[in-house]
Amino acid sequence: MFTTPDRLDKSHYVRAYIGAQVDKLPEATDAMLELMSDMPRSDIQFENARDAALKQIEANRITRESIFWSYLTAKRRGLDYDIRKENYEVLQNMTFEDLKAFFDQNIKGSSYTYLVIGNEELMKLDQLEKLGPVEVLSLEELFGYGPDEKPSLSMAQ
Repeated sequence: MFTTPDRLDKSHYVRAYIGAQVDKLPEATDAMLELMSDMPRSDIQFENARDAALKQIEANRITRESIFWSYLTAKRRGLDYDIRKENYEVLQNMTFEDLKAFFDQNIKGSSYTYLVIGNEELMKLDQLEKLGPVEVLSLEELFGYGPDEKPSLSMAQ
């Protein structure tokens, strides 16, 4: 997923997720890295995704108080117009080659930060170290509670 920041001075991010058993982690990360370095061609999936994005823009209406919030979001991004019109026009004529050029320029060859959540006793840290330096965090550092505490699921405190 390529995310657009809500402010002009913030960064764009590429995010990916894989779910795998601990023993399958090396193969899963290798497969993900391969996808992040060489985008496979699938014309049917591209057309379906482009059509879905166009339909989403066509169906989405900004009404009532959303007008103000949409205006404020655009201003934070340095825009004084509704970007959806421009996106719609670009999407109508976009080809797979255009997407591939964007991928090659903005995603391919990037470095990544990984977060692996799982039972440390089952992890093979030497395999994870192939991806880069490994830092093991406690439950409290990661989630805000320790191993002997139960998180509160109640909305009211």
